[in-house]
Amino acid sequence: MNSNLRNLCRCALFAAVICVCSVITIPISPVPVNLALFGVMLTALLLPLRWTVAAVTVYVALGLAGLPVFAGMQGGLGVLAGPTGGFIIGYIPCVALINLVSGDGKSLIRTAAALTAGCAVCYVCGSLWYAYVTGGDILYSFAVCTLPFLPADAVKAAGALIISRKVKKGLV
Repeated sequence: MNSNLRNLCRCALFAAVICVCSVITIPISPVPVNLALFGVMLTALLLPLRWTVAAVTVYVALGLAGLPVFAGMQGGLGVLAGPTGGFIIGYIPCVALINLVSGDGKSLIRTAAALTAGCAVCYVCGSLWYAYVTGGDILYSFAVCTLPFLPADAVKAAGALIISRKVKKGLV
């Protein structure tokens, strides 16, 4: 199988992984807890840059088209325009940064730094958008939308790192 076809199949697979991870949700307010960021991080660590960005863009496009792939089995423009839409859009620069900074993924420190930087980008996009949509203060938005999620997202990052290292050994 040629490498473009292989990467296209992987792109579709990882878009589906993100969809499944996103709908596994604990509905707390104002931002639900789900595994989408885990799927995003895993995608960034396992696919080449353009296919990583493509997989996340496909996920966002599916949700934008109305398929229930966002947290809480929701979809549509209303979700992206709503308070949590910035996090979803933030997945795109998040994966690009993780992919670029992690390089080949062989350096544990570099990969951990990449995951941290990618999450930070997602937090900034999401918190700024949340503040804009709700008309609230940016510091309040950060405190409500980011701080409570740091421990769980650290576990997601560690899981993505461990799984990606195992999966890379099996990829052709």
